[in-house]
Amino acid sequence: MATVVDLTGERQRVVCVCNHTIFDGVVIKSRVVRLLPRGGAEALCRCKAWVAVPVTYAPPGTA
Repeated sequence: MATVVDLTGERQRVVCVCNHTIFDGVVIKSRVVRLLPRGGAEALCRCKAWVAVPVTYAPPGTA
């Protein structure tokens, strides 16, 4: 059975130590995102720092 997740809630903004917004609450603003094997994700900032970002997966046809 598939789990349905509510994607409409507000999410926190994520900002790097260089003050660049990586995640604006809706979109990850990085071209490079790595998915971690134990869940979660990190996005590469323009200052070359890896920043933890939230990731939600919705199978096709459910969102």
